[in-house]
Amino acid sequence: MRSSALLDSALRDVRRRPLRSALTALGVTLATTTLVALFALSRGIQLDVLKRSSTPFLTIVQVLPAAPAAGVSPRALDESAVRDIRTTPHVREALPAIVVPASITVSARQVSGTIIGLTPGGRAPYALAAGRAPTSSENDGVVLTPAGARSLGLAPDAALGLALQMELHRGDTRSERRTMALRVVGVAADEIRRCT
Repeated sequence: MRSSALLDSALRDVRRRPLRSALTALGVTLATTTLVALFALSRGIQLDVLKRSSTPFLTIVQVLPAAPAAGVSPRALDESAVRDIRTTPHVREALPAIVVPASITVSARQVSGTIIGLTPGGRAPYALAAGRAPTSSENDGVVLTPAGARSLGLAPDAALGLALQMELHRGDTRSERRTMALRVVGVAADEIRRCT
């Protein structure tokens, strides 16, 4: 069939049903306009969020030892691995951490959870709601998470300087537990989650 015959057939159909043809053309026009507007709006919002963001979206990444594969030993997470991670592009700081189940007691109130032990170089690798990060020479300084402060019934500013007892739970027996006296020097602004 020639193109002129196709065009004649289409024009006949348009003349025979003008309302249906007009509504179809209007629907296609509206759908195309809406789709283009949504793409432009989403791109504009994305660019605006990226422009206004003063902090990176991904701030803390936890690196865990690999599961052993058959016949291959996983690389140890030692000082050499920490140095290699520090030299990775876009990594600001790499801090070795110890994660241990523990309980904290303040004025006869006790809460249990997970303690993340790390030694920051004088500044916190996370935002603080109150206080500061412990210095590397401060063995008794701790930073509470917002959930930890809430569990103890404390506002961030009220928690600063508070003395507490921490009991580390390394096993099921009492002989494998250790109690330490600590002092709150800061409260984190956001929860510091343990990735598994």
